[in-house]
Amino acid sequence: MSATVINFHTRFLVPDSHVRANSPDSGDISDLCASVVGSDEAHSKLPLLLARYLEERFILAGWPVGRIFGSEPELAGQCRVGRDVMREAVRILEGRGCARMKRGPQGGLEIVQPSVHHLHQAMLDYASLTALAPVQIVRAWVTLHLTAGRLLFMQGGCRPLQMLLARHAEKDVFDPRAMCSDLIEESGCKLLGILVDCLTPFLTEPVGPRVTSRALRGFTLKLAQEADQRPGAVPRRFRLLLHQVGMACMDRSPRPFGIEGLANGRSLAAAVVRALMQGKDAQSWEQGILLGNEFDLRDRFGVDKSVVRQAIRMMEAAEIADARAGRGRGLISRRPGTAPLSRQLCSFIASRAVSVAEVEQFVEALEMEIAGMAARRIGSEEMQLVNALLMDLADLRSSVPLGALQRFERFQHDAAKNVLLCAFLDGAKAYLSWNLVREVVAPPLSAALYADHTTKVYDAIRSRDPGMAMERQYDKLLALRGSLHSQTELNRLREIGG
Repeated sequence: MSATVINFHTRFLVPDSHVRANSPDSGDISDLCASVVGSDEAHSKLPLLLARYLEERFILAGWPVGRIFGSEPELAGQCRVGRDVMREAVRILEGRGCARMKRGPQGGLEIVQPSVHHLHQAMLDYASLTALAPVQIVRAWVTLHLTAGRLLFMQGGCRPLQMLLARHAEKDVFDPRAMCSDLIEESGCKLLGILVDCLTPFLTEPVGPRVTSRALRGFTLKLAQEADQRPGAVPRRFRLLLHQVGMACMDRSPRPFGIEGLANGRSLAAAVVRALMQGKDAQSWEQGILLGNEFDLRDRFGVDKSVVRQAIRMMEAAEIADARAGRGRGLISRRPGTAPLSRQLCSFIASRAVSVAEVEQFVEALEMEIAGMAARRIGSEEMQLVNALLMDLADLRSSVPLGALQRFERFQHDAAKNVLLCAFLDGAKAYLSWNLVREVVAPPLSAALYADHTTKVYDAIRSRDPGMAMERQYDKLLALRGSLHSQTELNRLREIGG
């Protein structure tokens, strides 16, 4: 990350009283968080950095809904920026549903709780802007349910899942969607339920023709009956069942192009964003449309230059356009990455005070499923890349920043070929980054342990062995957890001895 970003944090961050004294520096965690979500930060433009800085202050403060962080002049003075820059940053936060600027004598920047609707809309917007293939959505939906099944298995083996399948298959009216909802609920992971709800708009309600429902019922009953005799076949057959349910429920109707979550605001800037996207489609948008320069847009929409800049910053923060300086340049459309969606999820989790333990369980279970998916879907490009990464892992024996390890993690995500799951995982891991109680540098022993176990995961993935890849990922998680516990105990003994 650029020095501009680090200096911005170091210079302006005011730690809140609840933050632990021994916690890592907030600027370091901010850098780690950026490496986790894969953000390119549009760069280092001040309003975008300022919006990120304020949002991270909300997280550090425990996301106190209703708290006023200061008036516009006060915040501009504190951060040593102009009021126009502060206003652009506020528009970004309002678009994310994180804050709002209250007017009046008692007004100021008020923290609000991002709604489930904001998260749902962010998902719909991403799918619209990237023309996301329906099969990608179904695979994400299936994998979230497999993650729920894995959490259920960790609680009591095959028996809880077997009982759930049998209970639904034996009902007078078989409803596979109700069965899947019960699976999520019995996993005990509320975060899984929220993410599955995000994908619900992409699925139709009825399963389909009666013959489809009858076939699914028969498959479910047979799976429940054979779980005792063939437990090793349960994961593969359960995945097949979920895939059939997802495909039967998939909504294949085209969706309108646009970014409703960002452009639904009442501000003039939101209206400009709406107008700029009207009549476009995902294919042309991705190729890069010159939308106009600052002066063109001001004249076209008859608004003040500051309003145009607010609209531009909102679009840059959402990674749907870039403003390029120079003759013949201006605001150019682009295909968005997943970083804004991951940050939206991170803020949502923080605002709901979801327990760290629950998020950790979710991350560990989903990482196992993604390792298995990577082994099933790895392509020739990833096969070539993995050899270079294995050489780098072999040299990983000294202290290393945690952020530098993200490229090894991202390889598994890329090999799995599902951007939604990667966005979910990155958002959850970004939230965990803000709850670190240790330094953001892995000591030599931990780095070597990480390298050894990641190598074993890679070997299983390139062997196209999903079961082995998931086992190796699980072994890796156990080893790293044990290493962290040992390091924590060692630090505690040093503190006592010192």
